[in-house]
Amino acid sequence: MFVLIENSQVLRERLVTTPSQTAIIHEHIGMEKRIDVDAKEYHITVGEGISINLRWQKVNLAAENWEDDSENTNPFIVELEGVVQEIPSLQGMGTVEFQSEEAGEFTLRTVVPNVDNTEIKVVVTSA
Repeated sequence: MFVLIENSQVLRERLVTTPSQTAIIHEHIGMEKRIDVDAKEYHITVGEGISINLRWQKVNLAAENWEDDSENTNPFIVELEGVVQEIPSLQGMGTVEFQSEEAGEFTLRTVVPNVDNTEIKVVVTSA
């Protein structure tokens, strides 16, 4: 079963019984809220633009999974190459537009405190 503890962490709790003792095992699963994306990696060519969709999710303790959180209006905070930007959340979703005039690999990170953040790699190749 999933349990939520004070600092918004989610643990999986299991009861393990042996002939001589019983123990409760806690395994860290993640945070109560997380940011989900459609894909963790994108491939584009120089000058091509893409839209990266971000979604707020919250844990469903009873179902032991995460579900979309359309009521979350907190902005997404993303960082790319040291530049931080807030992306508005509308019904729990936000979009980052990405385009580069240089080839290379870029890592976009969400940096929201106290949630499970994510990284998205964008590989830009020459045309």
